[in-house]
Amino acid sequence: MNEIAVLSISSGVVVAAGGLTLLIEKLLKPEILFHSKAGAASVMVPLVSKYRTKETEIKIIGADGEYAYNKPSWLETIDLWMNEGNTISYLLINPSQNALSVFKKLKDKYPKRFYLDTVRTDKDLKDEKANELVRKYEKFHFALFENPRQMWIEGYHPRGVDIAYDCEYVPPRKAFTDQRFDRFTSNFIMIQNAIRADFPS
Repeated sequence: MNEIAVLSISSGVVVAAGGLTLLIEKLLKPEILFHSKAGAASVMVPLVSKYRTKETEIKIIGADGEYAYNKPSWLETIDLWMNEGNTISYLLINPSQNALSVFKKLKDKYPKRFYLDTVRTDKDLKDEKANELVRKYEKFHFALFENPRQMWIEGYHPRGVDIAYDCEYVPPRKAFTDQRFDRFTSNFIMIQNAIRADFPS
């Protein structure tokens, strides 16, 4: 069972799990859902699906992509989203051959809705700032949803592991004012542009 902590200051109710550090964070970020550990397919998908529309645009940054290979339900979900009209930009850091094989099928099926960019930490990009971001996001991941805004953050997701730790879900009413959303978007685009400049397809 996933550990979850939910805070609602307005109602004066606090349900906390995961230790004092997480509780302090919850006091500073009301109405955000915190999970000490979670899987994207089992926890994130039900949360974002409540607000996702056919106009939603999605940006996802991950590591080797083995999660998509090991969890058919995650691959089925993003396939469904694109089938319903969503556009997904996916950025993988140090992708595995298994992941590349399954994502290639999605690219072939949805050439105008699925955009995949990959980068390896052992091959520096010319843009040093982009390199720093790649190293930063090797184990720190996020998924950004626009129209409406939602945000899923994985504070620590080690390579080869299906479970992520220190996760956050930020719903639309909070994502619209959360400054991290714009920062993450800008960083995602910076890495994406640097990859495409160095390795044009």
